[in-house]
Amino acid sequence: LFMNGHGYFVQRADIKLRTSPLAVHATYSLDNHDGVAKRQRFREAGLWRADSPDYLSGRFLALNASVPPNVQAQIDAYRARGLSPANIDVHARALE
Repeated sequence: LFMNGHGYFVQRADIKLRTSPLAVHATYSLDNHDGVAKRQRFREAGLWRADSPDYLSGRFLALNASVPPNVQAQIDAYRARGLSPANIDVHARALE
């Protein structure tokens, strides 16, 4: 199975078809990057094997994706009222 980038990265056709692609083609990208964004998509999918060993050495930024307790309380309060937490109050609380 030979897949285009949209079919593999966005539509996840390989999962839907229960198969592993033989090749994935990095097709057109809307993010106006040449090869940088395309290479990163392949890296994130575990498909990029062309980096030199020193690519992974150095300083890295770590992300803590946990939700602060005051923001989670706001989200829970909206959900308890049957409302969507995707609103300005929740976002403003996250900035406190």
